Amino acid sequence: MTGEKKRTFKQVLIEDQWLRIILHVLPVALGVPLIQLIRISWTAVGVILGAITIVLFPLDALRWIAFRWYRKHPERQAGSKFYAWYQPKEQKLVDVGFVREGERRMPSAVISYVSGLFLLFLFPPKWIALAAAIILATGDPAARLVGIHVGGLKLWKEKTLAGFMGFFTASTAALACSYALDAWCSFYPSSNGSLVMATMVIGALTGAITELVCPKFDNFFVGVVAASTMWAFWVIGGG
Repeated sequence: MTGEKKRTFKQVLIEDQWLRIILHVLPVALGVPLIQLIRISWTAVGVILGAITIVLFPLDALRWIAFRWYRKHPERQAGSKFYAWYQPKEQKLVDVGFVREGERRMPSAVISYVSGLFLLFLFPPKWIALAAAIILATGDPAARLVGIHVGGLKLWKEKTLAGFMGFFTASTAALACSYALDAWCSFYPSSNGSLVMATMVIGALTGAITELVCPKFDNFFVGVVAASTMWAFWVIGGG
């Protein structure tokens, strides 16, 4: 017995930020079968992501700009109807783990994630864009969970080897599952399968490195860097 108090289910959800993890994984988890098996229009996917970005960005900007302004002018808080409406809602987002404490005065990771996904779906070819989205959706939350609960050797500032391996392993496994769906569809290139798989592994590795060294907005840069690297590797490899 360690004497540590057992956490409640709600505490686990909030402290481990499972709401963020679910929102991180869910769009791509739903999108992969829709894109590969049902063949939903690629344009429709881009329009949906673009619409979400357009709606969320001004709302999130209003949140962090208001926080910075009221922090700078505390005398304006009293008697402000907007502050009375805004503050409890902003605090609730922090309490449930949707917005981290350090994101209160800056754009949240949710915005960088959605905008990153939107940019990926403008990236040709389509299979590399989807692979990069899978890397972003699965690797980043895996790195956080493994890094927090396993810890160990630190590679870069607070980022650990365990988190790095968690990112690489989870994203590679997710890519393998997506590639296995080609038994029922033909989304990925039908020729040169070894180069396709090697490209995916390079993307997962690049994504893990980007998450490791990127101090801010990694939700945006992980997918973009992974997609760019995979495209370069695919072209150089003769794909």
